[in-house]
Amino acid sequence: MDFYLLKNKQGRVKKNHPPELMTKIFRKLFGWDVIPLPYTHEMFTIEQQINFLHLMTQVKMLNVKGDFIELGSFTGSTAIQFEKFLEDTHSDAKLYLYDSFKRKYFEDDGLIENLVENFRLNCLKLPTIIEGDFYDTIPSELPDKIAFAHIDCGFGGAPEAHKEVVLYCLNSIYPRMESNSICVLMDYFDVHKTVKGLNSNPGVKLACDEFFSGKQERIEVLYGGYYGQAFFRKR
Repeated sequence: MDFYLLKNKQGRVKKNHPPELMTKIFRKLFGWDVIPLPYTHEMFTIEQQINFLHLMTQVKMLNVKGDFIELGSFTGSTAIQFEKFLEDTHSDAKLYLYDSFKRKYFEDDGLIENLVENFRLNCLKLPTIIEGDFYDTIPSELPDKIAFAHIDCGFGGAPEAHKEVVLYCLNSIYPRMESNSICVLMDYFDVHKTVKGLNSNPGVKLACDEFFSGKQERIEVLYGGYYGQAFFRKR
């Protein structure tokens, strides 16, 4: 089964349109390009994997104290990379995953059992899993010190609603982030800086624009392949 996105000049997308709608027709009539995407349960690209590796390595080299967290883990594709890095580098940091595990895109995914099984299949230690709504689990169940964070809480809702969730996440983790710690933001899209990525969750940038107003930190846009990505480093 193939998945298609329609992308206009501003990078905004519409998802899962029928493949029989030809690119040239949509481009001519509506200004949209039909973009075939690889079949995957996770919107996670090789470019993003490379970005994660480089950023985690920076945290390690700078000896940033604290644990690793992920807000929005789904079936664990990114979390597996984080845990493997911690084990391969013999780090003392622990990995904490936060998710409601209620969002499903396919019949057989989105459940906590899928994440647990994926860690088992990859022969990795199971991280600490905090199941529940972010508003109930953070910041109360966050580790005291955070060295690396990943915010991936896209839920397909309205941009303003998504913005409020991302803002809540940022406000919750920021005080616990150590100096030189890094936070990666999935789906960050800047029409002037993002290369090829899709603006699938505009609420991410809306939240960052508000949160970082007046702060020293700045968002650095990354090339993430099909999907937008960015990060900031705590001062």
